[in-house]
Amino acid sequence: MLLHLVSPLLKPTSSVPHPRIIITSSGLHTKVPASSVASLPTILKSPSTLSMERYRSTKFTQMANAHYWKSTLKTRDVDVVAISPGFVPTSGLNRESSAWTRFFLRWVLWWFPFVSTDEQGNSAIPSLVTAEADQALEDPPLSKWLQETRSNDGVLYIDVHGKPINPHPAMLEQGRALWHEWSPSIETIRAWQ
Repeated sequence: MLLHLVSPLLKPTSSVPHPRIIITSSGLHTKVPASSVASLPTILKSPSTLSMERYRSTKFTQMANAHYWKSTLKTRDVDVVAISPGFVPTSGLNRESSAWTRFFLRWVLWWFPFVSTDEQGNSAIPSLVTAEADQALEDPPLSKWLQETRSNDGVLYIDVHGKPINPHPAMLEQGRALWHEWSPSIETIRAWQ
């Protein structure tokens, strides 16, 4: 609802040529099987759903929202970007896991190259907020990536290192129908209240 309310205010200015909406996401959205997309309402509402299954599903719906807003705001020169802070074992997502699993994630998994540190995860969004301002200082890959995304409807998702991540296949196959299903209008949201 917040985006519906503030989106009319997002306009380029001389100091902010590309207003930006940043959505924190997760690579786990790609783990939602395409066959289960139709059952997402049940998964999201059921208290018996496993927490990780619900987490993946919420991240999937966030990505559908991101695609919707990118498509909707494209003509207004507003950047819509989803960023993953990376796989951070200490995020608390494992709180329902066994003691052994929590120990492994906290103390052993740090040695694997695909793991992000707390610091990397925490710096992901601020680095994206200041990407183009930082370009004059060091030309970070994020500013180059942002320029590329403005001309490409499909790419809007990056990891903590600024590497583009392909969207879930269902996002491309079902396109706008899926985006609109998970991005209700302001009228629909108000009717829910």
